[in-house]
Amino acid sequence: MSIKDELYELIGYLDCTRRVGHTTTVMEGAVNNDCIVLAHNQHYADTLSKQYNVDARTYRSKSLRGRRTPIVFDNEAIRQILADSLNFIKKQEEEIGKLNNKIEAIRSIIK
Repeated sequence: MSIKDELYELIGYLDCTRRVGHTTTVMEGAVNNDCIVLAHNQHYADTLSKQYNVDARTYRSKSLRGRRTPIVFDNEAIRQILADSLNFIKKQEEEIGKLNNKIEAIRSIIK
């Protein structure tokens, strides 16, 4: 299975299992441990911080630099990271395809 297929599988799983308790499970662990909860955006990080009294931040934040604390990810943060990775791979493959076409065009001129 390719990395793209694995990413599709994981994203599909997260999409199909909404409202099953991912966040509750993560937050039960976070409340009982000194860790940072990484959320998909600042609004949700603020909501988690207030609702569960935890240190929640956006995963796009640079505020983790210098920290040595365990982190846990909310499921939507994981889903977004996976989707961003998949989109990056797709864009790179498209760019490679364009470059290969240019290489072939140059080769045909040289022959």
